[in-house]
Amino acid sequence: MARSDDDDIGEYLDPELDPTTSTASQRDTVPGPFSFTQYVGGLHVLFAAMVIPFVWMAYQGGNTPQLMTLIILIGLILITGVAATRIARRRE
Repeated sequence: MARSDDDDIGEYLDPELDPTTSTASQRDTVPGPFSFTQYVGGLHVLFAAMVIPFVWMAYQGGNTPQLMTLIILIGLILITGVAATRIARRRE
């Protein structure tokens, strides 16, 4: 198979041939309804809230060890959310 001049990808990647460089990394991000920090914190709160029905079932069933375990799990999820939110805030 013979190579044509169009097959040389090096020409397209040579910065001397195209003096106009991309400014994609310098552009602002597309604004959204929430920031990354808010997404991180919100997801942790959402996951903690998803455990609440299981806490209620354990409470009604009188299963105290499971109830305490789930309450501790919710607390740990929220504490992790606070820490992750602080880390995300530093990265913004």
